[in-house]
Amino acid sequence: MQYPIGKKQAEYTAPNGVTSIGNYAFLDCPVLEKIVLPNGLTTIGDTLL
Repeated sequence: MQYPIGKKQAEYTAPNGVTSIGNYAFLDCPVLEKIVLPNGLTTIGDTLL
C-alpha cells in the first residue's frame, strides 16, 4: 500500500484487506496526523513518515 498522492486529509484509514505498507508510504505528507491501520496488516516498510 502507498498513500494516495495529493491527498490533503489529516486522517487516513487504510482499506481493509491491506496486508503490507511499502517503504516511505507516507513520505512528504505534512498535514497527515493520524493513520488507522487494518487488523490484517502484517508488514510495514522501513520509514512511514
